Amino acid sequence: MNGWRLVALVTVSVSGLAIAPIPGGMFDRANALEFNSPSTSLGGETASQRSEADRLMRLASERQSVGASEEALGLWQEALDLYSRLADFAGMGRAYDYLGLTFADLGRYAEAEDALRRRLAIARDEQDFQGQVYGLNNLGTVLLHRLNPQSAQALFSEALTIARQMNHSSGQGLSLSNLGLVAASLGRYDDAIEYYEEAVQLRRRAGDRSGEVNTLNNLATVYLNANLPIDALRVSLTALDFARYHGDRPNQVRAIDNLVAVYTLRGQDQQALELLEQRVQLTDRRDRQQQLISVRSLAEAYRRTGNMTAAQETYQQAIAIAQELQNHRAETELRARLGSLVLTTAR
Repeated sequence: MNGWRLVALVTVSVSGLAIAPIPGGMFDRANALEFNSPSTSLGGETASQRSEADRLMRLASERQSVGASEEALGLWQEALDLYSRLADFAGMGRAYDYLGLTFADLGRYAEAEDALRRRLAIARDEQDFQGQVYGLNNLGTVLLHRLNPQSAQALFSEALTIARQMNHSSGQGLSLSNLGLVAASLGRYDDAIEYYEEAVQLRRRAGDRSGEVNTLNNLATVYLNANLPIDALRVSLTALDFARYHGDRPNQVRAIDNLVAVYTLRGQDQQALELLEQRVQLTDRRDRQQQLISVRSLAEAYRRTGNMTAAQETYQQAIAIAQELQNHRAETELRARLGSLVLTTAR
């Protein structure tokens, strides 16, 4: 799920409001909904086209799972074209879901917004209320990425209204969690805490364990930014336990980041160091940006705890990763930190 470091929220001006850039891992969205294909006791050509569209959808998902997102987009578009010819609106909606979510993952937010608006229109036309709840939330997260919190909030609120009318706990929890994200991005921490606390209960009731842990991590981040470190510690420990139990590595990393922030604030550098060593092990080796964050943070922790030899070695590892990523700014900063450390230890 996306690189980030826990820092005090830095705001930029958007339409007269202060909105903080939101780290990717905090976003809450619904995956594309599966559906049962209509009966293939239709004309032979129609059944064949639908089978081919379904095959393309499966193949696209397989390609995406190995990192071939551009190829997957082409396959989903082919499937969409076939579903459109068949007027198969369920299939079209699913294809638009995958297209929109993948465009968003690639940072192509204008294309993501277009695809998800089309997906939402289909859900409205088909009176698919669950599809509307998830479509509204997915579209809202894209608008948040595009720094349009007012429009995102309106979509999340509409989704919450529909989910409440359906008595749909999972949809309510998702919508409340996203409303909390909007409130937090605008610095309305009390509102965010209220949204998140209700969302946690609803997601727990719905058995949405991944969603519950994600909301717990978001809640901990808000507690930190609201200068409530004890509450942040309590919630982060719960989130870490749940994420470990369910083997949810991205949320383990997020919980660790929150805990490291708390322990650093409290001067408990050894506890922070132990968690950062775990973070390095948890980070996907293919995600070099996250590896850079992990190794750099670990080097700083070694420095704070006085282990200068380990700090030097770890800074050198971080520099190598920055070079691989061609992140010249990070490389320059790391070399400066390493140089300062060498001078300090030589005295």
